[in-house]
Amino acid sequence: MGIRKGLCLAAALWGIFLLAGCTSDADVFNEQGLALYRQGSYAEAVNSFDQAIRTDNQNPEYHVNKGMACLEMGDYENAHSCFDLALRLNGKYQAAYRGNGIAYMEAGSYDEAMNSFNTALACESGRASEAEYDILLYR
Repeated sequence: MGIRKGLCLAAALWGIFLLAGCTSDADVFNEQGLALYRQGSYAEAVNSFDQAIRTDNQNPEYHVNKGMACLEMGDYENAHSCFDLALRLNGKYQAAYRGNGIAYMEAGSYDEAMNSFNTALACESGRASEAEYDILLYR
């Protein structure tokens, strides 16, 4: 096969890949960050989430994931910033309120934590949520 035909085939396959709803670069960075997070490599996870955010800064999930990694490192200020950015993108994003609640609890701001958890619960759609489990855990 000639180089030209090979390039055309590669371009066609890439087009099919994109049309099929396969992951974007941002999703790949996010998945890398999640894998690093699960391994306990929180600083590296933050770097991957930053790459996802640079690629697509309109996805609140990437900001929340970065915030959760910041929480694990005890960086509550940056965690709150990440959760607040996610909430600016989607004011009903339950995971961002949940993250803020955890950050407030860890910092000893219990009234703010309960407000965040209550707001998270109000955003939930009737099934047991991670926020409900968190509230039980932190009681």
